[in-house]
Amino acid sequence: YECLENAGLRLEDVAGKDIGVFVGCFTSDYQQMLHREPDFRHEYAATGSDPGLLSARVCNIFDLRGPR
Repeated sequence: YECLENAGLRLEDVAGKDIGVFVGCFTSDYQQMLHREPDFRHEYAATGSDPGLLSARVCNIFDLRGPR
């Protein structure tokens, strides 16, 4: 959100547009938290802890369609 805000864009300006999200992720705190608490298994544990899906989650939240 801050990237869009700093660029002077509103959420309404980007929703549904062919905008790609390219993200680098260097932390796995959520995944580590899941492994520390074996009794806690969230239904989205698999997709929530995979850094490869981070850009897809951002696209989904802001309704970005990606480059075509």
